Amino acid sequence: MMKTVHEVREYHLYGEGLHVVFHQGDADGMKLIYNDKEFSGRALYREKTVMGLVVSVLVESIPDHPRAFFTLVVPEAHRPDGVRSIEVLTFAVLSTKQTAVAGSEVAGQVDRYEVVRLKGNAW
Repeated sequence: MMKTVHEVREYHLYGEGLHVVFHQGDADGMKLIYNDKEFSGRALYREKTVMGLVVSVLVESIPDHPRAFFTLVVPEAHRPDGVRSIEVLTFAVLSTKQTAVAGSEVAGQVDRYEVVRLKGNAW
């Protein structure tokens, strides 16, 4: 007898001081909450990759300051019938893009990355 599994649609993740909630609806119903700030619709950049769904949001943009992005790798996961949630492990990348004062170029490395391990539950 085959066990029935269900694709998980919601992820609650924690790690290194971050709290992330991702709800995987259709393109219009998808939302990401990053440290209590909610993003949805066109604010979400999303792409299916071999690692899973990759979702990015611009979390800070101030003229003449680095722009900050948060990118979450959402693993495909299934929960068995009768199981409320499953444990998931994944990671996110916090990236900054250096910007220069209008009319000049940034000297040195423009993009910087910090990888954050996340774990939590999905259902």
